[in-house]
Amino acid sequence: MVSCVCTIKYMQYDSTSVNCWLPLVPFHPGGIDRLRALAPGVVDYPYFGAERSNSRIHAGIDVYPPAGDGASLRAIKDGTVIKVGLFYTRYTGEKTYAVLVDHGDFVANYAEVRPPALVAGSTLNMGDLVGYISGTRQLHFEMYTPGTTDWLWWYGEQPENLLDPTQMMLKLYDLD
Repeated sequence: MVSCVCTIKYMQYDSTSVNCWLPLVPFHPGGIDRLRALAPGVVDYPYFGAERSNSRIHAGIDVYPPAGDGASLRAIKDGTVIKVGLFYTRYTGEKTYAVLVDHGDFVANYAEVRPPALVAGSTLNMGDLVGYISGTRQLHFEMYTPGTTDWLWWYGEQPENLLDPTQMMLKLYDLD
């Protein structure tokens, strides 16, 4: 295996794969075909606003790092941790966690990660370790307006404090 370092504007991760490429970007409707070609049988729609079961709506985007389970997750800019907690329990029984970070001009929820070492009040600099990707092999990323103190489950109309992170993430990946 060849080891290389991949950089995405503000994020950097190590890869031990000969295929050192940007994370899969299925977080907009046009990216679904790419995800399905690489992961046949996927029925998830990982983009913002996608319908879920029980009339729930996807409140974020899902980003799939090439390293998958255990990949390190870095802060996209300076911030302060607002909340760390249980986010989602997988069908396997694995518990995934979320780290809600106030980045000043927006609040980000880095979710579906392994139990993080961070606690509320922790200060992060751009590029600092937030945590590690869980067995879901994805980062679930949500954005909120400043002042938000908790993540939410979206049903019905889009909550006023919930922002679509798609354009910001496309800029990070130089895909806009």
